[in-house]
Amino acid sequence: MKTKRKPSAYNGDKSWKTWSISMEFSNDYGLYQKTCRLVEEFGISCAAAFLCEELAGQTTADGAVFNKTAICLALCDWR
Repeated sequence: MKTKRKPSAYNGDKSWKTWSISMEFSNDYGLYQKTCRLVEEFGISCAAAFLCEELAGQTTADGAVFNKTAICLALCDWR
């Protein structure tokens, strides 16, 4: 009988991907400033959509692909 395991948190974030994206937002000062400004002005969902479009096709230094869901989750944990 197989048991389903719940995904565990990664360093306080929902997953490795959201952790990696959160770290990227925190460690890149220009991206950090832009993200803070977008979240403040438009809220998390709209900020995530804008960042997803701007970062399309890019990855974090660790190789996590930027997508709207992961960005939203990272921002929810990050704020």
